[in-house]
Amino acid sequence: MVEFEAILTEDLDGTFVARCPSLPTCRGAGETPDDAIEGLRMAIHDYLAPVMRICPELMSLNVKDRTARTFIPSRVALAG
Repeated sequence: MVEFEAILTEDLDGTFVARCPSLPTCRGAGETPDDAIEGLRMAIHDYLAPVMRICPELMSLNVKDRTARTFIPSRVALAG
């Protein structure tokens, strides 16, 4: 299983944004923290799609959320 750190923040308008520092182009946003993490999971999946074709055991993504609200340290995991 491969894990990626995710940082979840809440914008002033109440939108949640999840980003992955090790994959700077991968972001997710939504009305809830779960929506933002799901968007990030999809962005990471799309980003790694070429690698996943070669290494299919990386196909499923799991998220481990630790806290709630602003600047949430989370884990986005690729599990086989």
